Amino acid sequence: MENKTIKASRDPYIDFLRAFGLLLLVVAHTSAPSVIAAIRTFDVPLMVFVSALCYKPLRGGYLTYARKRFVRLYKPVFIFLTLFFLAETASLILIGKPMLNYMQIAGSYLLLNNPSIGYVWIMRVFIIMALAIPFLYILSQRINWTELCMIVLSLILIQPLIIWSIGWIEWKILRFALSETLPYLIGYSAIVLPAFKIKSLSRKQIFITLGLLLCSIILMFAINGIVSPQRFKYPPQSLYILYGLFCSIALWSLRPVIGNLPLVSSSAVTYLSSNSMWIYLWHIIPVYALSPLMDVPGLWFGRFMTVTIVAILLNMLWHRFLKLLPDRIAKTLG
Repeated sequence: MENKTIKASRDPYIDFLRAFGLLLLVVAHTSAPSVIAAIRTFDVPLMVFVSALCYKPLRGGYLTYARKRFVRLYKPVFIFLTLFFLAETASLILIGKPMLNYMQIAGSYLLLNNPSIGYVWIMRVFIIMALAIPFLYILSQRINWTELCMIVLSLILIQPLIIWSIGWIEWKILRFALSETLPYLIGYSAIVLPAFKIKSLSRKQIFITLGLLLCSIILMFAINGIVSPQRFKYPPQSLYILYGLFCSIALWSLRPVIGNLPLVSSSAVTYLSSNSMWIYLWHIIPVYALSPLMDVPGLWFGRFMTVTIVAILLNMLWHRFLKLLPDRIAKTLG
């Protein structure tokens, strides 16, 4: 995700993939039919895959990079959550019924799955991977594709052992901290590493890779039955990683076909991509507002469109509001 001024050097297809990933995230939070909900489960892996595609080698040292990336990713979340909780406080004064407790508020700022308002845990994934990507990039440059495939397979196979080992740690704080970071680092590293190599692969190598991933997915179905990859999402494991990687690489391989469509280079796609982080954050508001209607059958697409449009409108209003502020304040909040 990103929120930067649009530049002429942007890659339209990467913008398309990021915008597509953003919309899949919205689909995930609007109670889509079970089949659609299962198919779109590669949303977070795709966004992580795209972040790796956009990575450029370090300048100024790792600490400088880490500080800038952390601030860039966490600042919008902090601002949004503060506005969200201020609005909730106002509703408490007017209605007199609190929606959230202090643990949910604290958990939200810590980007936890639970307790929190939900939805912001994905930012923890982006921060973890942003901090790890420079090291993964160096590793990817020192190995060939075959070695990389072996490393990815090893990460997938070792993940259950890591999760099991963390569960045996007696110190609760350490166990919780590791469970919320290490498995996500290992799981999504299996998505990031192939993304670094994908641009240099021939079409034959890509098709072989897709074939191997597909066979692995079929094997997982044979072992676990036909289940949604969502079952292996928290933290990312086996089927979820394989499916996310397969869909991400498949979309990349379709660039010669999809990349020529007028939609890919449209201003709408560029807008969604360049404002993806803020639009994602704003979408939380209409999701909460429509929560009483989330389980009503037959209204899914209406919910999806409503949440998407409201999130875009809120983003436009926010940036219009920033233009009314002094430049220094607007830059701090933007």
